[in-house]
Amino acid sequence: MSASRRKIFLDILAGESRCVKVYEDEYCLAILNIFPHKPGHVLVLPKRTDATNVLEMNVGLFARLMQVAQYITPHVIKAMGADAAKIDMSTGPAAGLLIDYPHVHIICYKQGQYTPRPSSDPGWRVLEEDGEKIRAAISGALD
Repeated sequence: MSASRRKIFLDILAGESRCVKVYEDEYCLAILNIFPHKPGHVLVLPKRTDATNVLEMNVGLFARLMQVAQYITPHVIKAMGADAAKIDMSTGPAAGLLIDYPHVHIICYKQGQYTPRPSSDPGWRVLEEDGEKIRAAISGALD
């Protein structure tokens, strides 16, 4: 994989590329995938790492990444009106890793609709609307 693909996430983390944030803490950032498999497809990224996949990560940071995924997933499910979600990560190109930066996918499904749709670009308006729903679900849990 090329360094330019890793740069996509590095630019987002540096605030140099547009994204729709749904959650952020000291160690992780959760954003909407701009080419989602399903509406509300979230990516959880560690903010700082030299790793190129989850197997190379520091165990403490990996644990935090999974804690964030576990915490936000029920809120993403609720916000998107889904029944369940798949929490997924790949360790290399043979398993579908396209960007050599560790990240976790959260993809929501409704009963009977497991088959992912092909990735598509829903546009920034739709992503912002989905992001607002997810942020509201998360913030409502904090109240």
